[in-house]
Amino acid sequence: MRALLFCTTNLFSTLLIISSSHSQVSSSLNFEDMLRLSARWELGKVLYELDEFATAADQISQVTSAFPDDPKAQALLGTSYTMLGEWEKAESVLQMALSNNPKNPEMINLLGDFYFQKGDYQTSFTFFEKSLEFNPKQNEVRFHLMEDYLRASRFTEVEQHANYLLIEGNYKNPDFFALLADFHGSHGYFAEALNFALLALKADPGNNKYLRKLGEAYFKVNQFSEAVTCLQSYFNQSDPDIQSYLLLGEAYFNLHQFEEAEKIWSQGLSEFPGDPNLTRSLAEYFINTAQPLRARETIQDLISFRGLSGSGRLVLVTYFRKMGNYNHALDLLKSEQLKQSSQEIQNATLYEEAQLRYAKGDYWSAERLSNRLIKLNYEVSDMYLLNAKIEMVKGNHKAAQNFVLAAQQANPYNLHVYALASAAFVNKGDLSELTLLLDSGLSHMPNSPKLANQYAAVLIRAEKQLIP
Repeated sequence: MRALLFCTTNLFSTLLIISSSHSQVSSSLNFEDMLRLSARWELGKVLYELDEFATAADQISQVTSAFPDDPKAQALLGTSYTMLGEWEKAESVLQMALSNNPKNPEMINLLGDFYFQKGDYQTSFTFFEKSLEFNPKQNEVRFHLMEDYLRASRFTEVEQHANYLLIEGNYKNPDFFALLADFHGSHGYFAEALNFALLALKADPGNNKYLRKLGEAYFKVNQFSEAVTCLQSYFNQSDPDIQSYLLLGEAYFNLHQFEEAEKIWSQGLSEFPGDPNLTRSLAEYFINTAQPLRARETIQDLISFRGLSGSGRLVLVTYFRKMGNYNHALDLLKSEQLKQSSQEIQNATLYEEAQLRYAKGDYWSAERLSNRLIKLNYEVSDMYLLNAKIEMVKGNHKAAQNFVLAAQQANPYNLHVYALASAAFVNKGDLSELTLLLDSGLSHMPNSPKLANQYAAVLIRAEKQLIP
């Protein structure tokens, strides 16, 4: 529940407000009655702050009985009922408060918050938007509304309010910048995400959570050295979570510091034994470094700790796929347990099956699964690349090239795009499009030695074609 938006008052100012602002005060209320009501008001506010909402409502209802038009008392009573889930009482009291102050943004916001707590998000949005019409400079209200729109996947409204806060509001809340970093990162705009992560840390340089977010943003744009610096600093000052172990290990791996990667993932598993994601990373590392027995031991540790759960079964699928045992992997994918798992695991299951179908030469099924994942917005760049490889096998090089371009558009930081591009475009003989694609990649990743070497090789090949 958001903090109440009205100001609280002390005992004597409350007396002054009550006695001076209500002509309808009953003549039967003497000074002692007023004093008792003021004490109830103060006690009600304290109880509310202590989350004693039922007793707070009991005290404040005494005040509203004597002063039925007092907006502050109505607001506090209505929000107490909201916190208790007494929706009818809360709505009645808050609507009465608004009718007494129809143009007061604070009262409108309280009703917006009430409907949000009730789960009526559309009505909630309507009230908050109405409040901003009366006072557009409510930056905190706008930011919270932006958060609510993001949860509801209403991205157009998110962008509208974000632009206002950035341009008109001059809003410097680090949580706002961090939210924009997440928003842009989730939509594949990793350079923009990095800029907002930098702004979040600049706004609150002592907050380690923004240091971690900056490390993640550097990782997404393949600036692995910077990612390691941020994440290692975060590790030194905080208790890292699972995702931090995964990112730091992967960053070390991409820098070819394999022993450090193994060390970090192993530390993560000692802190979070049985975690399937850390297990998968460490097992894949052992497979990629020709240590299949250690990979199997790592997975066995997971199974002994957690049993063959949906996530554990998926780790086994990845293991068998990497080891080339495609039939066994496909058998594991038939598990009802996987079908009944979370949406994330179900999507990962489809991803594994698409890769397996391709490896077995079942291109029709692989393409069907990859297109399904693209619609689900899951690993979109990799799925376009899978479609590109399928088209290359079929000999449809133009279609393959289009899928490579789509993969780059989905994630220009995916190095696999540029590795496959050389094979997809070289058949044309004209290297101009490939050169443009690699040039675009270098504009996003100017410090990538792998991409720079590939670009140089293409330029040399193109130059040779010009020699008569």
